[in-house]
Amino acid sequence: MEDSKALIAPFKLEIKDLGDRRREVTYEVDPRDGSRREIITIWTRKNFFEHKDAVYNNVYLDQSGSGELRVVKEIVHQRGSTGGRCRELETMAIVVKNLGPDHSRLFVKFLGWFESPDRFSLVMEYCSLGDIGQCFDEPVSEQVARTIAGQLLEGLAVLHRLGITHRDIKPQNVLVAQKDPLRVKIADFGVSKFADGKTDVRSMGVGTPGYMAPEIFPDQAGDEPNYTNAVDMWSLGCLLYYLLTKELAFPTYKGLGDFYRGHASYPESSLTQRGVGSSATAFLKQLMDPVPGKRPKASMDLLEEWDISATGLQDETIVSTVAPDEASVSTSSFTDNLWRTAEATERLDYWATELHTSTKNSHLPGSLARTRTLLESQAQINSVQNGYTALHHAAKQGSTETVQLLLNYGADSWMRTHGDDETALHLATHKGDSTAFLDILHILHDVDVNLPDATGNTVLHLAIARLGDVRVIEALLERGARTDLEGRGGMTPLHYASSLDREDKAGVLLNGGADPNAPGPPPERRRPLHWAIMSRRISLGLIEHLVEKGAGIEEKDANGVSPLYEAIRQDRSDVVHFLMDRGADCTLGSTQMEKRLKWMQLKRRLQWPL
Repeated sequence: MEDSKALIAPFKLEIKDLGDRRREVTYEVDPRDGSRREIITIWTRKNFFEHKDAVYNNVYLDQSGSGELRVVKEIVHQRGSTGGRCRELETMAIVVKNLGPDHSRLFVKFLGWFESPDRFSLVMEYCSLGDIGQCFDEPVSEQVARTIAGQLLEGLAVLHRLGITHRDIKPQNVLVAQKDPLRVKIADFGVSKFADGKTDVRSMGVGTPGYMAPEIFPDQAGDEPNYTNAVDMWSLGCLLYYLLTKELAFPTYKGLGDFYRGHASYPESSLTQRGVGSSATAFLKQLMDPVPGKRPKASMDLLEEWDISATGLQDETIVSTVAPDEASVSTSSFTDNLWRTAEATERLDYWATELHTSTKNSHLPGSLARTRTLLESQAQINSVQNGYTALHHAAKQGSTETVQLLLNYGADSWMRTHGDDETALHLATHKGDSTAFLDILHILHDVDVNLPDATGNTVLHLAIARLGDVRVIEALLERGARTDLEGRGGMTPLHYASSLDREDKAGVLLNGGADPNAPGPPPERRRPLHWAIMSRRISLGLIEHLVEKGAGIEEKDANGVSPLYEAIRQDRSDVVHFLMDRGADCTLGSTQMEKRLKWMQLKRRLQWPL
């Protein structure tokens, strides 16, 4: 690391500490002659920060006379430290030096520092929404968790590239800068470590229980652990697990130790109970691999392995710049001139602007009367604002009365949103209200249900992911929804239903003619039978249904994995016995798997308990 004093000097503030107040001197340059004018600001301590029952007597909120707020963290000089060094200050200086002002996009903005005889004081921005645990007091959706994961992965990738391991990723150290759209920032480098080019970071017991990687704990008293920045990836997995469930993955040291030594399995049950999909669970298990070397490196690319289309979809998670290709457009049974996409934002008059505002709030009392008044005032009904028409807003809110009113006044039901290429029917799935969607589906009786959005998803794909009532699937099939169209990632509706554990919907699709042997998206090319076997929530009944409808029990995925092999790997003995009874080939190409198969057969013949 470069010389400490030279590193932190550019960030020093001219502040004198007066106890409960601070006197800061800054300078304003006169552009006419370059002279500097002295500006004095008095900061007053407003309060110390608290968490649960604990009060942090070294972290407080400062307020200026004009009402500006910022956070001050005091760090007492460590006994025996050389030259009064402050590791946290040096770490923040390295980050700002390398990223410049852009550092505040990923990390809490560092405003500078000042020194008292016995301590350093770091000055940082104030995030009024608090930390991520305070801001979200209930379990978050997968969409929110994935958004948070992406931003934290980007921040950790930057730190690791700079040779910094944070070592204390937890809810209290992730602050919420804004909630809509969601933006979080990494805070508190108090126990971070700069590796100076080395691959390991040594310290015992650094971090917070519940979020500390198992390799941090010594196996025997006196042992010094040797670990890498893979500890941050473990902590990130623990953080995401907590956000999705509001429970700790490993609340006790014994549970953590058992998992680390292979004596216990990963705690999936809480995720399953919260409806977290298999893709998200696999992502978390990858971050929390007990072997540090098997954990992935921090990278935004890693987020692609969390397939958000495998859980409830939200508009912001399905945005794509890829337009439907000619093959997708040809799926419409109507002429091309009926397929209209909203252009960029128009210059709107008062009435049109008010119409957009009213339909955005069509779920609120009084909005319907307001919309009718605006329409009678000849508001431009098909005007576009931010890529949306008034009909798009009403459909997205699930407001059937407003949708019907707009159609009565001439709203164009075939217009599609700019950028996302969504029809009003796509948007009607947004709220997850099956009854409202069925009403809107009836009202928009002429809109082609097979039109893809920009990601390739049809209304049927979105209904499977977002709507809970199987009547929706039945109604769409009656309207001519095709089961062979590939949506986002190359998944057919049956793949969606199988991968999302939507057993009842998969059954309806099978009865509606869905192909049980359609290969899934690359690179695995798993078929619906593979997805069903991999699920812990899909019963043997659906697997039997798939086979009855023609699913090949010898159909392998791109890796050569047969359904029987997958059933053994997932330890689903009921499925193994069913496939064996159907004559599945027991030649698996793996001695280990064939041994497990023989053991399953043996257990089947024995009377249990012994």
